[in-house]
Amino acid sequence: MLTDFRARLPLHLAVYGLYLLIALMVTFPLVTHLSTHFAGFADGDVYQAAHQLWRLGLAVPLPAALNLYVLLTLALNGWAMWMLARSLIHAVAPAAHLPALVAGAVYMLYPTMQGHLGAGHIGLIAQWGVPLYTLGLFRLYDSQHSRPLVRIAAAAGLGLVVLLVMGALPGAPLNTPAESDAGEIVRSSADLLAAVTPSYLHPVFGQFAYTRQVLGDNLTEGAGYFGIAAALLSLIAVIRVRAARGWLVVAAVAYLLSLGGLLNVFGQPVRFAFEGYQVYITLPFALAADLPLIDLVRTPGRFNLLTALAAAVLAGYGAAWLSIRLPRLPSAVKGALTLALIAGIAFEYQTFTPFPLAPAAIPPQVRDLAGRAILDLPYDHPVTISYSLYLQTAHERPLIAGQGAGSSTQDPAKLALLQATLDPALLDAVGADVIIVHRAQDDGTLEARARAVLGDPTYADAQLTIFERDGAPPAPAFQTAQGRVNPDEHTAYLYAPASGWTAARLTLPGERDTSLSLNGRVIRTFAPDAGDDAVTLPVWLPAPGFHTLRLHSVDACPQAFDSALRCPPVGTLALETGLRESSAPAPIRFENGIALSAWIVDFPLQRAVQAALRWDFGRPITRNDVRFVHVTDSAGVLILQADRPIGAAAGGTSWQETVSLYRARLPAGEYRVYAGWYRLADDSTLTNYALMDGAPDGSTGNAALIAVLTVGGAAP
Repeated sequence: MLTDFRARLPLHLAVYGLYLLIALMVTFPLVTHLSTHFAGFADGDVYQAAHQLWRLGLAVPLPAALNLYVLLTLALNGWAMWMLARSLIHAVAPAAHLPALVAGAVYMLYPTMQGHLGAGHIGLIAQWGVPLYTLGLFRLYDSQHSRPLVRIAAAAGLGLVVLLVMGALPGAPLNTPAESDAGEIVRSSADLLAAVTPSYLHPVFGQFAYTRQVLGDNLTEGAGYFGIAAALLSLIAVIRVRAARGWLVVAAVAYLLSLGGLLNVFGQPVRFAFEGYQVYITLPFALAADLPLIDLVRTPGRFNLLTALAAAVLAGYGAAWLSIRLPRLPSAVKGALTLALIAGIAFEYQTFTPFPLAPAAIPPQVRDLAGRAILDLPYDHPVTISYSLYLQTAHERPLIAGQGAGSSTQDPAKLALLQATLDPALLDAVGADVIIVHRAQDDGTLEARARAVLGDPTYADAQLTIFERDGAPPAPAFQTAQGRVNPDEHTAYLYAPASGWTAARLTLPGERDTSLSLNGRVIRTFAPDAGDDAVTLPVWLPAPGFHTLRLHSVDACPQAFDSALRCPPVGTLALETGLRESSAPAPIRFENGIALSAWIVDFPLQRAVQAALRWDFGRPITRNDVRFVHVTDSAGVLILQADRPIGAAAGGTSWQETVSLYRARLPAGEYRVYAGWYRLADDSTLTNYALMDGAPDGSTGNAALIAVLTVGGAAP
């Protein structure tokens, strides 16, 4: 075996060298910028890819390392397909080397492959393992060695079971929700006409207007051009070669899945009116999107990488059949014709002209940055995220934003407040010494704010402005910032220097079940048509630091692929810029796991008693559990009360509320405010929940004294 491999090594090296030469030509002018630019668009993932290769670029500069990886991988894709096609074709045509070269060229140059390369998806272009794995399976099958195949099938079955279990778990990462927006579905899928649509950046075919209509600006997920040459060769193969027909089925299934869940033509989902409704044509991917293995593809358009495999094999079979029909031609002529055919395929498949390059130069001022950590702004722009990772390969400092998977892993409240205020105290609190404003992603607002707060930059060029925080900052103060706003949610962020009460001003249209969450934990739910169009709700902040308040729908909108069918908005959320300390020295605990963890009592105009309360539930409560707030006079006579069941709540949740008790006139004197719980069974049996611990002096067995008020004097 080893002797046979050594004898064939020159052939393998020659084939690989040919594909490497093709890769150099298709990606031109990359070869002339190996150390100064990256292959791909600057607004793609190429800088993030460079960060992933950072530790591997030891022998050569990082740009050269990534570019060599790209070129060598493309050539390896071609060689791997040549190996597979040669083995398959040998059964129908003994001279399989030259036809297999055509198959390798189709595979390595398929427009889907080039589209992902332009987007910087260097992991996705490493497809050489697929042909080699397929070749291995065919050889095991042909050798009639059943034991290895059984082991492979058993391993694959075990993996499928694991994926099924993981996908069934609540919150499992594989359990991703289906797209609900037609624009996103179209963008992540191929157009029905993608197979007959070359790139709109092609030097010749790009002049056809329909190419832009079909592909839009989506050469990444939408490219799926089969090609005239490959189509003719495939047609010959299907008609003349029986063994090729199964690969046509593979190509058809892969292409059908690449179209996604909705049929779209010319970049728009196909729809028609039916009894007053807009009806869309759904495709099989809509049913299979969340199945194990299928959902790992993430976007339907990537199934065209499998289409490329089938197209390459079909083209190889077709080229082999033609080769058999030309038996008398000299080998040199056949070789020349094969190279001419490959050149035609390469020209037809050309996706970019010239190939896009992203600048790789980093200013020395970035390399020389000192300090503990760096904050890149705007933190939520995908290009900033990607480029900041690349800059880290030079300055080697920690990133405040903590990038990962195309977005920041950091608390969004922290990043939003840092960006909105650039408060030196908050910057100091998170350890940010250096702020880099990425000018291309900034409308000028961030740089102007940085100059006003931090002074003149230490470095500036056309792309970056660098500021360094200097001096001892003041103590951090209460800060707020606006977050995400859309029909399904309204988010606000705040920084509190201490625990205490703030207030959220809500407007609720009253058309949807809506919840208010603090740091991901629901603290209040509002039913539709409750008459609470405008609400001011006290919110207890249990600890100093960054917090997120989110007003959101309880149930997600039903899937609607037309903007006219969207759900009504949940409402709006605004924060008051103040903080009040709680009256709670420690939580007051009742039976059934109920705790009053924070409260504050107001006495406006000495008429209305307002109590802001935060309840924590260690165990579930039901609709039979009733919260009460009572006001008594100095003799202990009940004069005001508010008893209310708040509804069912799960253990581990919280409830925040404002209770108002009003009376036109209260005689002068002292009044006491109590709070507690009891259970009112369906048969009207009442059971008090006794106080367990933490009750202030003056409390009773089941009622906690939370305030003492005075009428005719100052309210305490």
